Amino acid sequence: RAQDRADRLSGGQQQRVGLARALVMVNELSEAMYQYRRTLEIDPIRLGALLDLAWIIATAPNLELRVPAEGVRLAERAVAITNRQDATARDTLAPSATG
Repeated sequence: RAQDRADRLSGGQQQRVGLARALVMVNELSEAMYQYRRTLEIDPIRLGALLDLAWIIATAPNLELRVPAEGVRLAERAVAITNRQDATARDTLAPSATG
């Protein structure tokens, strides 16, 4: 996500976000979710982590990873942070709500 580039994060956060994104690429979604949640504990308004985690929760092929209420909460937070101006945040809300 352009507005959430990893190089704007602290060193530890850069590693965590990079690891989460790599884990998604190899379909290790549970571990990726863990890494995104840890990032959000440190920085609760990190837009990319919010959107990526909400998207995983909404679209994970493993139904055990889907937590619709959490996906909606994360996507709504992203929409609010961007004052409804970010199309990606708005687009993430729809699949999160249907989880």
